[in-house]
Amino acid sequence: MSISGFTLIRSKLLLPSQTNLLHRPRMCDLIARGLERKLTLVSAPAGYGKTSALVDFAQHTPTRVCWYTADERDRDLSVFIAYLVGAIDEQFPGFAERLHSTLDSLSGNLFHDPTGAVGALVNEMLEIDTSFAIVMDNYEALDTVSNIRTFVHRLIQVLPANCHLMLGSRVLPDVPITHLVAKRQLVGLTDQDLRFDPNEIQELLRLSQIEVSENQAEAIVANSEGWITGILLLADLLREETRAILLDGGKATAKTYDYLASEVLNRQPPDIQHFLRTSAVLREMSPRLCREVLQIKEPHALLAEVERRNLFITRFGQGGAATYRYHNLFRDFLHEQLRQSNPTRYAELHLRAARQFEQDGGVEETVHHYLAAESYPDAIVLMERVAMEWFTRGRVEALLRWAEALPEEVRVQAPRLSLYQSRALTDRYAYEQARQALAHAETGFTAQEDTTLSALVHDQRAALALFEGRYEDAIAEAQTALEMLDQGEVAKRAGAQRLIGRAYVGLGRLAEGVAQMQDALALLRLVGDPYMVVNLLRDLVLPLTAQGHLDEAATCLSEALVIGRRLGGQTLLAGVLNDLGCLNYDRGEYRQALTLYEEGLAAARRGSDLRHQTYISVGM
Repeated sequence: MSISGFTLIRSKLLLPSQTNLLHRPRMCDLIARGLERKLTLVSAPAGYGKTSALVDFAQHTPTRVCWYTADERDRDLSVFIAYLVGAIDEQFPGFAERLHSTLDSLSGNLFHDPTGAVGALVNEMLEIDTSFAIVMDNYEALDTVSNIRTFVHRLIQVLPANCHLMLGSRVLPDVPITHLVAKRQLVGLTDQDLRFDPNEIQELLRLSQIEVSENQAEAIVANSEGWITGILLLADLLREETRAILLDGGKATAKTYDYLASEVLNRQPPDIQHFLRTSAVLREMSPRLCREVLQIKEPHALLAEVERRNLFITRFGQGGAATYRYHNLFRDFLHEQLRQSNPTRYAELHLRAARQFEQDGGVEETVHHYLAAESYPDAIVLMERVAMEWFTRGRVEALLRWAEALPEEVRVQAPRLSLYQSRALTDRYAYEQARQALAHAETGFTAQEDTTLSALVHDQRAALALFEGRYEDAIAEAQTALEMLDQGEVAKRAGAQRLIGRAYVGLGRLAEGVAQMQDALALLRLVGDPYMVVNLLRDLVLPLTAQGHLDEAATCLSEALVIGRRLGGQTLLAGVLNDLGCLNYDRGEYRQALTLYEEGLAAARRGSDLRHQTYISVGM
């Protein structure tokens, strides 16, 4: 499935199929009670059975459940939205197709207006004529990304009555808990709720052909501290050893995981041990990948045997299309075992995986495996090829992750990646880190003798100087960029002139600043970039107002408002309306100013834009 030019990994949208999953009516009832509210949080550390509880509920509820298993590859907002839409499309085919053109038109502005797609998404949800739930599992992988948090906050605010959201997370996610509790719109489950009681322990062990008394089950509960992964590991040990491991005070807690996992691994036949260690290089397995990467002739049989032995593996899908994943803790353990025991084989398998994914066209998995194999030249070739495109599409989290993964000594070999890393860090006000990344970019472009890209280094250095108030430096750097750029590089030249204009305004040389920005505006009109045109029109307001040219300033903002309404981004619209309200206030047109402020405040609220809500409230 492809949404907004991004190919989704469909297994992440399928309900996991877990061997020997115990049906827990008590937990299902707890989860079901929240369906009349907006949000259910299932929050507990790794291994407490969050996913199992949600899968159990999904398998036994009459409510349609849209499933999405998140991971670190989804930390860019555009990718997150694509998967969210894809999850709904799995249950309601045609949903993604109806949103396709809307999402494409909004994708370029998601960085500046993270909530721009919420309205279109919710409006399409309202067309679904039945109640449904959306489960986002492993949400902790996304919760630290600010624009995803902003998007989810807004989605929760306007979630339609026919939809319920469930978040499974290792940590308590950053959602408006106090507000939701006050409105009775939140149900929360923690590790205390997920803990197995003695009756459930007896039933769980019975699935593994192990019988224990009620008193013994109570001892297991006490010793495991409710940690279901520990219970399952020890259940495997009990097949060959006495119950004393559990009953005589042995602890099955997360702190002892590696020891327990080693015991389980060492009890497997040699061929299974070998398969477990080597297959852990793959974040997701399929028979085809096992055959191509691990060079296993009969992978179906081995995967079936691992599943039969209940070795912390989850299957997604059926038949030849089935894919598999280990539990994160177990995979991390196996992966580290291979790295320590056979580093040569570890690198070889990751390199084979990279070659296979590159042949399949999977950029992110290819880079991941090249980095794991420490095959940095191969990784850099691919990073450099996609850096500009991914930055433009808002895939900055992936770019930053790649840049951090490269050793310091090879970063100069990836100058494009370093340039866009610098731009992303500048947007986050991390100026010193941005400067360091820019130094790598400059060294690399100089070695390549690439004048155009070297000009962009000076342009970015001008932006840094401008943001830090070093206006003379900003002008000098931007002038250097202009001198290096060909006349045909219209958009790049407009960007440099805009920086010069803003720097002149910072120095109080208003007429020169306005002239430079107007020249830049004329160039941008030729290129047809509406977002940059709006930004430049807003830039012009301050110096024009300071010069007393209020009518000209109003004309700029009126044009910006027309473009802003057409683009539909709420953050952009709120900013323009705030500027217009302020201008009308300065002109003494208080009633019109209030009308504009009210409309701007409504736009800011729709976009969950707290910054503009604050600015506009002060202005009112």
